[in-house]
Amino acid sequence: MQRYLILNELKEELDCQLFVPFRSIFKYVMPLLNSIKFFLFRGLVFSASCLFLFACQEENHAAAKKEFQEKKALSFSKEIVFPPKRNIVLLPDAKTATSKWLAFITAQAEITKFENFTVQEAVNNARTTNQIMTELQKTVPSVFQVKPVLARLNVLVTLSKVLLQKTSDPNTTAKEIEKTAKKIPAAFAHLKIQLNEVFRKGIAEFELELDQKADSLEMQKSKDTLFLPSTSN
Repeated sequence: MQRYLILNELKEELDCQLFVPFRSIFKYVMPLLNSIKFFLFRGLVFSASCLFLFACQEENHAAAKKEFQEKKALSFSKEIVFPPKRNIVLLPDAKTATSKWLAFITAQAEITKFENFTVQEAVNNARTTNQIMTELQKTVPSVFQVKPVLARLNVLVTLSKVLLQKTSDPNTTAKEIEKTAKKIPAAFAHLKIQLNEVFRKGIAEFELELDQKADSLEMQKSKDTLFLPSTSN
């Protein structure tokens, strides 16, 4: 029995000696583990907070975007307010000359529709409008191939291009679309005036008068330049 007790004591003493190094290690490791746990917990809390804030921001952004789209849709659904319509009637000769000009007939029908468009309809139809005005310019009959008519056609094509460019820009406002769209029927009315002018006078006389007006303006500018007060001391 005594021998057993002695052996047991020796075993306990040996166990204690074996675990001494581990106790020293645990003394330093446990605080480190506690620190790691603390930082992991803080990291999880921070990540959860970030996710929550991000979700809130996304929700607010989605709500703001929806509100903006609703307002934009409302502004684009409004009818374009055109200035008082100028009813230009073609002279009999001009009417006869345009009766076989297919592009002109198409353009006139397009302008009639255009005057009843909403902003969104002007956007949807911008490409068609541009194609029609381009074709109008390309197929002008020889009788109308005079400077004033060609100039008006150029204005129409330019305006239709500007409208098309604006519709492809997502940042374009309804007001900007409306401003450009309003100018197209007015430009077509000016074209019809010039078509009439071709037959109101002879073509040669008409072009001669325009050249004389241009010369007169140039001479007036020259005179104004000559009589400007000197700025030298």
